[in-house]
Amino acid sequence: MFANVLLLALDPVFVSRIAEGLELDSEGIELVEQRRSTDPTLHHIAMALRAGVQSGDGLDRMYGEGLSTALAAHLLREYGAAVPGPKKQYGGLPREKLVRAVEYIQDQLATDLTVSRIAQAVYISPYHFTKLFKQSTGQTPHRYVVEARVRKAKELLSTGKFTISEAAYHVGFVDQSHLTRHFKRVFGLPPKRLLSI
Repeated sequence: MFANVLLLALDPVFVSRIAEGLELDSEGIELVEQRRSTDPTLHHIAMALRAGVQSGDGLDRMYGEGLSTALAAHLLREYGAAVPGPKKQYGGLPREKLVRAVEYIQDQLATDLTVSRIAQAVYISPYHFTKLFKQSTGQTPHRYVVEARVRKAKELLSTGKFTISEAAYHVGFVDQSHLTRHFKRVFGLPPKRLLSI
């Protein structure tokens, strides 16, 4: 008999930061055990984490951080004993913060970008930044960064001065195959074809 087990652990400091972003009392957080036959949201987050590990996306800190944020927010909302304060209405990031976030992303493409660092650059909690950024751009920060990296890699490859592996390194991908997979998703062809055109 085989069992599939996925063990997830969240840093309590990280969960406290997410709680503050949700306007919960971060000092009085208590997750209450509940008996449920299923939790579809929890299942989807766990499967996305497992898929990320299997595909290599899990090596990207933003991928893991984004799913960890979703997991923490879900656990706090569904299993937390604290009650959220009144909800604020947002229409996305203010223009100057969006411009600053995009500039920061472009300047830091080759680094180990995280949602926390981008949010810190615009002085917003990571949870609110993720929510407002998606409202403003239609994409999660992770997807936006991946696509920005792919576009920059295409630009580098078009110069003829870089190999695919070098371009992947210069824009912050883990390796050539990671770039190739996302390049095909964004442009519909592998980077090798771009070099042969």
